[in-house]
Amino acid sequence: MSTQPSQVGITTREALEKFGRNWPSRTIAGWLVEKYPSVFSGFESAYSAVRYYRGAIGKKNRRKKVESIGLLRPHQEAHAHEIPLPESLADNSNWDAVQIEFKRALVIQDVHIPYHDSKAVTLALDEGKRKGVDCIIINGDLCDFYAISSWDKDPTARDFDSEIQSCRLFLEHLRDRFPKARIVFKEGNHEERIWRFMWRKSPELYSLKDGQGKKLLNLRSLMDADNYGVEVVAEKRPIRCGDHLHLLHGHEFRTPFTNPVNPARGLYLRAKCNAFCGDLHQSSNHVETGLTHTVSCWSGGCLCDLHPPYSPLNKWNLGFALINLNKGQWDLDNKKIIGGQVVSA
Repeated sequence: MSTQPSQVGITTREALEKFGRNWPSRTIAGWLVEKYPSVFSGFESAYSAVRYYRGAIGKKNRRKKVESIGLLRPHQEAHAHEIPLPESLADNSNWDAVQIEFKRALVIQDVHIPYHDSKAVTLALDEGKRKGVDCIIINGDLCDFYAISSWDKDPTARDFDSEIQSCRLFLEHLRDRFPKARIVFKEGNHEERIWRFMWRKSPELYSLKDGQGKKLLNLRSLMDADNYGVEVVAEKRPIRCGDHLHLLHGHEFRTPFTNPVNPARGLYLRAKCNAFCGDLHQSSNHVETGLTHTVSCWSGGCLCDLHPPYSPLNKWNLGFALINLNKGQWDLDNKKIIGGQVVSA
């Protein structure tokens, strides 16, 4: 008995070689019926032939016939129902919190240079100096980047270059004031305005890479962070302090937590772990006690203008935080600035 494939087999195999593994069987069957109406009696005939020669009609038939003509791919026996999708574009690199260690850290956020409150910034840095901090964490939105925001704005107010220079001067001041301290700068939603602006206006610039294949234009290069010994945390990655305290800016979650009693409770509902965030410019605390452990969440105040033109009436307050670490254990002191005085929140 001849083992040579029929005209149906020849035509079907040629089609499979033409289209490859990633085309759906039904699509190929439709093409065969349209292209070779004299070979196939109808769609079901073509569809059955495609599935047959793809080894998708049962183990018995694959062993009996498909293997005998050498069509079955080596991996099909073990993965007969492998999903016919193209290679995934997902980045499977390890995305996790950035672990940092210190004895005592000053945490500031939402400075919004040049919309900063100079007196509040000075009070925060003075307190950090007085407490002898060995780490400063800029927890997002050091820069305002008003000029490239998507909101309606006064085009004569400021220019982007001057904002970059002002933020660099602040980092230079931090390094001069705290020469031995570790400085960590986490991107906030205002810093991310750079990338959204380039996505919309100049994707070619966003795609530029350096000699190591890394993006040429990033927050580290724009801030000249290496020159000031500043570490940059991007990609919305949290910062983990000690064993289980996480710092977030507050924009990392897909759904915002606006006004769920207070920002700290909103953070708890999203994170379900010990965490601190900024972004909403309000100092608050929320504690949930369970059967085996207690979870505490905080939100911190800002160091920017409390009554900007776009939101003159709000619930904001000035503030910052101090964190102590000892063998993985931590305690957090959430500070408010009221009437020019530093008080515990």
